[in-house]
Amino acid sequence: MTIDENECIALYAFLKNREESLGPELEKLLRRVEGVVFDRLSIDEVERLTEAGRGEIVGGKS
Repeated sequence: MTIDENECIALYAFLKNREESLGPELEKLLRRVEGVVFDRLSIDEVERLTEAGRGEIVGGKS
């Protein structure tokens, strides 16, 4: 299965904002997705994404 960049960013925001309630499998998925997101977005973009708490896609690198 593959997901595109925007789907990955949205999945990261969704999981990150629920991090405290994730089970072990979803925590592992969050860490994997987090690595991809950190490669694509700036630190500021990641912070805005998680602070928004709405799963909005704030942009990415081309």
